[in-house]
Amino acid sequence: MMKPEDIDNKIGMPDIDKEWEKFQREVIDAEEKIVPIRSTIYRKIAAVAATVVGLSCFSYACIWFSGALERDEAQPTDGQIVESTNDNLTTPDVFLFDNVEMEEIAETICRYYQMEHEFENDEVRHVRMFLQINKGESVENIVDMLNNFKKVNVRLENNKLFIK
Repeated sequence: MMKPEDIDNKIGMPDIDKEWEKFQREVIDAEEKIVPIRSTIYRKIAAVAATVVGLSCFSYACIWFSGALERDEAQPTDGQIVESTNDNLTTPDVFLFDNVEMEEIAETICRYYQMEHEFENDEVRHVRMFLQINKGESVENIVDMLNNFKKVNVRLENNKLFIK
């Protein structure tokens, strides 16, 4: 009777143990060497992508904040009166009082509406206000608007503003 090894040799069957060792050396060990290289490449790609996204966000923020600074510079500084002359017919022209003393506000309003004004209290002259008035507003509406402020009391009599 023949041994199984002799039968395998006679029909040309390779030795399984030797083939397994060969397979392990050539395929499995080679894949273990390749996997770290692949993961390193993917990590580098991920790092580059994260850097690009981070720099994009940073650039966008810088551009947005620089635009915000330009918008702030376009605003009037303390104590200025700005007359808007907008050519758009749907938006009326306005007076914008930005941290302006009540005395200047009263003078501007009275000059525009061709009126006079009188301060009954000198302390009110120096009250500073932020106020926007449409040039098309009636004087009565402006008086009502000013009376909404606690530190100012305005009344209109005979085309004259009395402020206290």
